[in-house]
Amino acid sequence: MKGISHTLLSYLTAAVFLLAIWWGLALLLELPIVPTPDKVFVRLTNVFARDILEHAAYSLWRIAAGLGLAVCIGYPLGVIMGYFRQADRFLSLVVYLTYPIPKIALLPILMLLAGVGELSKILMIFLIIVSIVVVSNTIKLTVFNRAS
Repeated sequence: MKGISHTLLSYLTAAVFLLAIWWGLALLLELPIVPTPDKVFVRLTNVFARDILEHAAYSLWRIAAGLGLAVCIGYPLGVIMGYFRQADRFLSLVVYLTYPIPKIALLPILMLLAGVGELSKILMIFLIIVSIVVVSNTIKLTVFNRAS
């Protein structure tokens, strides 16, 4: 614990030192291109509240929708593959052949099929996550079934 507090104290000291140098240079130069840190932080707060927060909310919505869809589809699929050997033989071929494909390579196809809007972005997140959910549940259940 002492090492962590020492590291944090050194980072805090460095940050205060850099802010002091920045403030001193801004006051010394008095140029509009080098504002003082307080002006920068006020402007950053305004921009964050006005623009960045809205975009972050949209991004979090897309992530939540893609993750929810991947879990709702991938988890039952993994359970089915873990319990039934016939389903595992058929579906594992599809999962393991599509798993190594870089998902970003599918983006142009998704954009053609689903458009440029929210759906293609949510589907991209879904494709990235669903195979991981399926494989992890299949492995867990297969190991569990063979152990009992």
